[in-house]
Amino acid sequence: MLQNRPYLFLWFLAAVLAISFSFSYFFDIDNEFVLNFGDTYFVIRHSHLFLLFSLWLLLCGFGYFILKNYKISPIYSLTKLHIIFTLLTLFTIILDKFIDHNDIENILVWVAILLFPVAQIIYFMNIIAATVLKLQENTN
Repeated sequence: MLQNRPYLFLWFLAAVLAISFSFSYFFDIDNEFVLNFGDTYFVIRHSHLFLLFSLWLLLCGFGYFILKNYKISPIYSLTKLHIIFTLLTLFTIILDKFIDHNDIENILVWVAILLFPVAQIIYFMNIIAATVLKLQENTN
């Protein structure tokens, strides 16, 4: 399924995150994601991160869906890397919710912050490379 229709997996994950956003926000079982940057603290609620991830995964799934409609197959290894790195980012944010040790918490936060852009760069490289390969195939 991941090779043929990665958008279904991303949309399912987005739905799960939207439901978890609803539960954590409306039942007030939410805590904060604290980012310490020098003397500045950025405090973000986990529910808002879940909503942001949900919207982003919907958009990524839409990109793969458009590729499928134009009969362009994404590069499977890049698709796997994108999804694995995105899931690792999400997992570190969820794991941060259960860890109370500040040093480990800061490391997990920075791993998530660095891993997410890498995953999205891989996503855009996948979309562009698959499109260029399909255009080259059509011109030959």
